Amino acid sequence: MPVADEARVKLFRLVGQGDRMSYVYDFGDGWAHQLTVEKALAAEPGVAYPRCMSGQRACPPEDVGGPWGLPLHVLATGADAPGRAAWRPLVARPLGEAC
Repeated sequence: MPVADEARVKLFRLVGQGDRMSYVYDFGDGWAHQLTVEKALAAEPGVAYPRCMSGQRACPPEDVGGPWGLPLHVLATGADAPGRAAWRPLVARPLGEAC
């Protein structure tokens, strides 16, 4: 699928229910996501979009080093993690706080 200019194209014109797409968040850290459109709802009058409907604490925090740094972050912040004290100074915030 070709890349579209997000400033000029509406997402609903590109994908519909059941479609899958790839999404890269934070090119520097390389978070690659595979998304499936489960349901498309009509816009509600007076509601600002986009909006987050759910997902609290469902993502890693910002700037942990991408998929490669996340295991170290979990090691450093886990309550019973062996070696936690050695990694703790490198960790800025608990898992999920940025969401």
